[in-house]
Amino acid sequence: MPDQPERPARHAVYGELMWPEWNPTSESYGVGPDTAAYALLDAHAAEVQSETIPDWEAVYEPGNVSDYLIGYANSEVAAKGAAVAWVLSQSDTDAARLEWEEQPAGERHDHLFDLTERHDDGVDTDTGVTVRRRSRPYTADDIADPATP
Repeated sequence: MPDQPERPARHAVYGELMWPEWNPTSESYGVGPDTAAYALLDAHAAEVQSETIPDWEAVYEPGNVSDYLIGYANSEVAAKGAAVAWVLSQSDTDAARLEWEEQPAGERHDHLFDLTERHDDGVDTDTGVTVRRRSRPYTADDIADPATP
């Protein structure tokens, strides 16, 4: 098998596809090269994920590094609640100082809210937490493993 991250269920299905003695309904040589088996598994995983991932997501964006996913939710209220709970679990922030500000949405999202901490001195602090709703469901291209040919 090519170098793949540890994914036991995926490897079990790969074994079923590649070794026909374990899968008598397949051809004598399985489905072909292992890259074809991995491509088949990735396509199936992307299809399942794109149908099951809720539209709302809460993320932490710490400056110039990748987004950190806090979680997915089925509604704006649930996503905002998860985001606030995460901020409170990570700092000593006072929940009464937190306020949502709607931001212009881009082409990938139709709603976008940033969580801001208000201070008595009038200086507001961006928490780096955003709640957004995707304007379209994820597709296989959004989810596919870029390392798989």
